Amino acid sequence: MLNTLKGHTKPVMSAEFSPDGKRVVSAGMDSTVRIWDIETEALLKTLDKHKSAVHSVSLSPDGKRIVSGSGNGSVWIWNSENGALLKMLTGHTESVQSTAFSPDGKRIASGGNDCMARIWNAETGALLKTLEGHTGDVNWVGYSPDGKTLATASDDGTVLLWDISDL
Repeated sequence: MLNTLKGHTKPVMSAEFSPDGKRVVSAGMDSTVRIWDIETEALLKTLDKHKSAVHSVSLSPDGKRIVSGSGNGSVWIWNSENGALLKMLTGHTESVQSTAFSPDGKRIASGGNDCMARIWNAETGALLKTLEGHTGDVNWVGYSPDGKTLATASDDGTVLLWDISDL
């Protein structure tokens, strides 16, 4: 083991490295997103505006933004440098389990316990598309390297592949 990053007061649900590999961002059931320095193990920032558990956290390809998925069905976009909340996106009717930035950083995908995935404009926060097809919770969303396909994984035992090349 290299390092231990301590600070969350409840289970940690998600973590991701920054693109430069110098930081880790984590999300927890304690309703916080935390930004850590890997080398020093220092907690750099605690983003504590969520009012319910945070199930997912992702970083933009340039490392300048964080997206988090909340237990209350909202998706939050943060400035990773100063911790400022940039946007709160609403549309899911149940907990958001997974979030991901597109490879170009222009879109955000989210998947939730409402059996749906959604795609958002990462700058404006506009909902671009709702993807319906699962009959169980959507536990994971991920973009193909070219950003033209979205994969969603669900409690219904399926992985669905979506053509999103028109977005």
